[in-house]
Amino acid sequence: MIIRKIQQTDVPYIYDLLYEEWGTNVADRIIAEVNGAFEVGTFKPQYYVAIDNHNIVCGFAGFAPSHILHGVYELNGIVVSKDLRGCNVGRDLTEKRIEEIVKLGGTYIMLMTKQREFFDKFEFVPVSWHGDWVLMTRELAAPKFE
Repeated sequence: MIIRKIQQTDVPYIYDLLYEEWGTNVADRIIAEVNGAFEVGTFKPQYYVAIDNHNIVCGFAGFAPSHILHGVYELNGIVVSKDLRGCNVGRDLTEKRIEEIVKLGGTYIMLMTKQREFFDKFEFVPVSWHGDWVLMTRELAAPKFE
C-alpha cells in the first residue's frame, strides 16, 4: 500500500468512499472542501490517499491549518474502504498526517470524532463530549499562539 498526496484524478474514488460511508450530503460537503486542496493559498487543506496493490484508492484523510492560530491544525475526514478496515490503512493515513503537520511546524492538533479509541492510540486526549462526538487534542510542542 502507498500513502500519497491526492491528485485530481482521485476525487471520484474519494467521493465513492465518502458516499458509501456517509451518504450524499456529507460526501458533497467534503468533496467541496477537497477541491480547495488544488487551489493556491496559505490555509488550504491537505489530503492524502491510500492506494492498494491494484492502484485503487482505498482510503482518504486530510488536515487543515487554523485560520487564526499559528501552528494549530485540525484533522478532518478519514474514511477507509469497508473491506480493508482493520488492515492499518487508517493508522497509516493518520501517521502520515501527523508526520506532515510536524514538518510544517505544527504544535497542536485537534479533531472531532466518534472513534475515540482509534485516536487514543495516537496520544490524542479527549477534551469534551457532544453526544456521540468527542473533541480530542494532541500537543506536539509548546504552542506559539501568535
